[in-house]
Amino acid sequence: MDERPWWHPSRDDEWDEPLPTVVILEPDYGAELPLTSEEGMLGWQQTGFSPQLLEQLAAWKEAFEAGFHFDTGWRSRHLRDEWATQASELQAAVRAELGGHAELVVHLWPLNDD
Repeated sequence: MDERPWWHPSRDDEWDEPLPTVVILEPDYGAELPLTSEEGMLGWQQTGFSPQLLEQLAAWKEAFEAGFHFDTGWRSRHLRDEWATQASELQAAVRAELGGHAELVVHLWPLNDD
């Protein structure tokens, strides 16, 4: 796997704009990270999150893409349950790194069909 840009940020990766007041944790096909705001997708540069948390978020998003098919749902109950457990852990980690800078809203729509 190629090393992701947050492990070696450059000056070009600096972000001047503040974090939105609401950050949404939700999976989305093709997104780099499962983070959005009311304005759209959040780039890793906007978050100020640690590389370790960014890596966990990216891996969770990839597990969603590998395990969930939009038309047919989860490929297995095991994949669904594992993804849901990881979601709970990520919520706590994201809230901790956000501190009081933004509210976290969690939208786990792939779990709604059960």
